[in-house]
Amino acid sequence: MVKQHNDVHRLTDRIMGEIQSSLSQGLENSPETQLRNRILAVLNQKTNLSRSLEQRPMTIIMADIRGFTALAERHPPEAVFETLDCHLGVMAEIIARYGGMIDKVMGDCIMVLFGAREHQDDHVQRALNCAVEMQQAIGRVNRNNQERGFPPIYMGIGIDTGTVAAGVIGPDWHREYTVIGPEVNMAARIEAHAMRGQILISQECQTVARDDILVGESLELQVKGRSETIRVHELLGSKHPYLMMVPRCELRKSPRVSIRMPCYFQRLQQKKVLPQMHLGQVVDVGYHGLGMISPVHLELRGEIKMALSLQLLGGMTSDVYARIVSPLEQEGSGFRCRMEFTDIDAEGQQTIKRFVDSQLGSGRA
Repeated sequence: MVKQHNDVHRLTDRIMGEIQSSLSQGLENSPETQLRNRILAVLNQKTNLSRSLEQRPMTIIMADIRGFTALAERHPPEAVFETLDCHLGVMAEIIARYGGMIDKVMGDCIMVLFGAREHQDDHVQRALNCAVEMQQAIGRVNRNNQERGFPPIYMGIGIDTGTVAAGVIGPDWHREYTVIGPEVNMAARIEAHAMRGQILISQECQTVARDDILVGESLELQVKGRSETIRVHELLGSKHPYLMMVPRCELRKSPRVSIRMPCYFQRLQQKKVLPQMHLGQVVDVGYHGLGMISPVHLELRGEIKMALSLQLLGGMTSDVYARIVSPLEQEGSGFRCRMEFTDIDAEGQQTIKRFVDSQLGSGRA
């Protein structure tokens, strides 16, 4: 909308320039101002957005890059900006093709609306198909990243549907279309629990599109703002209008080998690393994750930053980000939990793989 506003002003300036160039002495200041305002009023008649609030059925996608904190820490801002720009360009093309509207770009997170610009009877199916293709397109983005020497990126996606309040807010110089409602917050809450490469959808989405989608495991999640748990489903693919599958970016279940290794870690809250350091103990490790005994209770699907001493595995110390993927179990004075890596550099990944392979080869798994 801001672009549209700027385009109108640029067009007005061009018209004024043409008028002035056609006159021998130009226009006096006062008549010029009056004429310019009249031209602006005419052009804005078609482009003004109504301020009236309306209730509209919509489906909301929240798509967030996993491991972005580490990406921003390890690379200069210019490289991060270029990576995000490429990613957003690919995603915007897909979103437009399915009739979605990008409502906001919040750093590494995209909020997309279906049913906003016009009524769409199939807004739920459009959103689900769009999300599947967005995950499929990550491979294309990462091939581009690899050519430029950038690390791969992954997305976690959350989707909810329902009736929301929609309208335009803000002063004349910055008016913005927005939507408000529990479904918007719920899409964000669901997205926060999605692993990299994963799409989680609400029970409402699953109910509407039941016969046209493929779903995996159901999860009971405790989310902020709800006293009771909510049920979400992992979207594996869509069957309408043709079969599309969500690519599996990694094997979630890989061989694990036992190890006893100290691990300092910090919790993340809203993508910010909290200052308090905790000392845990790694009890097993696999290609894509590890098991740890934590001295503090950690939230299921919460994320931590670990200073993992890879020296014990044959490498140097490395910062690794991981998400808790199983309920915690009390063990002694601590809590045993299973984690999946959300970000680990190539050297760390190779070090862990070599260690796991060597232990499997010696029969010590």
